[in-house]
This record gives sequence, structure tokens and C-alpha cells, in this order.
Amino acid sequence: GDAFLERQIKAMSGTSPTDGGYLVPEVYASEIIPLLRDKAIVLKLGATTLPMDRGNINLPKMTSGVSASYVGEMRKGKASKAKFGNVRLSSKKLMCKVLISNDLIRSNAYGADQLILNDATAAMALAMDRAAFLGRGTEYEPMGLMNMGGIPVVQLNAAPDETTTGKLLATLMQNNADTSKLGWAMNGFAWEAFYNVVQATNGLYLYR
Repeated sequence: GDAFLERQIKAMSGTSPTDGGYLVPEVYASEIIPLLRDKAIVLKLGATTLPMDRGNINLPKMTSGVSASYVGEMRKGKASKAKFGNVRLSSKKLMCKVLISNDLIRSNAYGADQLILNDATAAMALAMDRAAFLGRGTEYEPMGLMNMGGIPVVQLNAAPDETTTGKLLATLMQNNADTSKLGWAMNGFAWEAFYNVVQATNGLYLYR
């Protein structure tokens, strides 16, 4: 006997398709939510790029330098000489192949061509990052830093503390590395560990 309830039950609604829901058009946004990708960092850290128009390049290098020493008056100085070697670099091809029809490019309203282009370039940048750090140095893949011989490594064996960054920078200087242009590359877990390092003396956060 509730007149209000009766009206509610009999009323047409947009929730039920047959009661009027088919009359409510579906609305599509004019943008697409892009895929979240990691940020490429190798080039931002200052990696040197070389033109390799013919697929390979030879770089002369100095393997040892001349030496200098103090001598007394009228004494004969000791002669020295530099020695040289060669580094041969061969190019590797990084490729991203996407199949997309002309009809989809012409008829879509979301800028699918630009969206896919942006996604492809991001995928290639990340593939280059991975190869720069973890590449195996095979016939088709570059050699990454983690697999190169002679790269100094600092074993922490624990969470970072007040001395960690000092150890890292000292290792570079002890190996006569060029310290004029340095950068840090770390994942989110390492960043969190450094962000929460507390100084033992005053209890303040060291890296904030």
C-alpha cells in the first residue's frame, strides 16, 4: 500500500537495459591510459654515442703512458714511451616491430599511431637500458656493465649506512676513474633503503 514504493518499482530506470538502459549511450573517453613503464636512464647518465655508419668502428687507445722523474744536475734522464692498443666496436641492431593496419590508423579517434609510436620508443629505450647493464655480449646483444671484466664492485652485504656512498666514490677514485661526470642508477628498493638511512650521532635522516 506504499504509493511511493509502488512508483519506484514501476518506474523505468537506466540500470536495467530493458527498462530504459538501452537508451543511455556509452561514453568513451578521448584519451587512452598509457602503459606504465620504467624510466630509461642510460643516455641521461651521459653515455657516449658514436656514429657507426658502416657497422663497426676501431678506437685507438693508450694502454700505458710515459713516466717522469726528478734527476740531478748533469744527470741523464731515464727514457720512457707510451704504448697503444685498439678497441673494435661492432654495432648491434635494436628493433621493435608492430603490426597495425592502415584502417585502424585512419579511423581511430585516439591517435593510435602516435600512441603506439610512443610506446615503441619507450620499449626500445628500456631494452637499451637493460642491455647496457645486463647485456651478455653475444653476437646480437651488447656487453653490459655487469658482465664486463675489470668493473670495480663494492660488496655491501647489508643495508646501506653512513659509509656506503663514501665507499662507492672512493672505489672510483682508487681506480682513477673520471669523476667529472657521475650519476646514480638505482631501483625503487635501493632508493628506499638510502632514503631511510639515519645518522647514528644525531638521529637525522642522512639522504633526505
